[in-house]
Amino acid sequence: MPAKPVLPPKAEVTFMNCQKFREVIDSYLGDELLVETNHEVFHHLENCAACRQELAARRALRQSVRLAVKSSPEMQIDHAFALRLRGELSELVLQPAIWNKLRSAPLFNFKLQAAAAVSILVISLLGGALLNRYRASDENAVVNNDQVNSPVIKRTSEELAMNQAVQVAWQEMAETAVGDHENCALEFRLAEKPISLDEAAKKYGTYNRDIEKVLISALQNKEQDNTIEAELLKAHFCVFAGRRFTHIVLRANGEIVSVLVTDSDLPAGEIQTGKQDGNLNVAGVNIGRFAIFAVSKLPDNENKTIVATVSPAIRKHIEQSS
Repeated sequence: MPAKPVLPPKAEVTFMNCQKFREVIDSYLGDELLVETNHEVFHHLENCAACRQELAARRALRQSVRLAVKSSPEMQIDHAFALRLRGELSELVLQPAIWNKLRSAPLFNFKLQAAAAVSILVISLLGGALLNRYRASDENAVVNNDQVNSPVIKRTSEELAMNQAVQVAWQEMAETAVGDHENCALEFRLAEKPISLDEAAKKYGTYNRDIEKVLISALQNKEQDNTIEAELLKAHFCVFAGRRFTHIVLRANGEIVSVLVTDSDLPAGEIQTGKQDGNLNVAGVNIGRFAIFAVSKLPDNENKTIVATVSPAIRKHIEQSS
């Protein structure tokens, strides 16, 4: 009787805890983790409010440090050096001897002549730019020195840094949403094959099941002020640039539209719009632990209408599915 084949053991599903997350948080923010580790991070953030807050605080801290280093006195160019450099470069460019030597050089050195001329021009412009940068930083330093002892200004600066950090993170997420639209809805160039929403409901969150029906129902609701005629083309769950998306592809007003739902640790706010890659527009909003984007060639106001129409229904669906 032939021996029974030995089956390989099933792969164990690993879950990240808070301690492990804090060990990799900086690598996550620097986009240095493997795709598998990113998935563990996403799964942990879905279920841990404390780590979502820690991630937002760490992102704001990184942005504050970046701004502080950029504006620190040690990073500013010395005024005397800038003036001396600009004067020396100006004299160098205006010296007739240099241009005479270039004009009298052999014909076969024409490329060398052109390169030298361009180099001198670039050096001259660089000197002027350095001086202008110093002047601007010098003016800012005067303002900052007047404000250094004011607790109100200090608190305002911290809030500004936090807002800037949130805006940078939002912009990165919006760019990734646009990339998923381009590489999944318009042309398929994803490294990972998408999975069905039913499969995603088992692996990544039960809200994925029937979410496309909720979206279409919201768009076709006659009680809405702005009813949008939309045709459902496909719906799946995909990964682009390490970020997971519930991806619903529509046709509205003759254009392909991607409605994307993804994890988010950013605070809730108003719908934001923007232009990407010249001909694509994106609108998005944060709802609880998720962000919703609409990406298409439609005008900003139409993308914004889609997001405004579907986001309440999707939020309710996610809450009821949890």
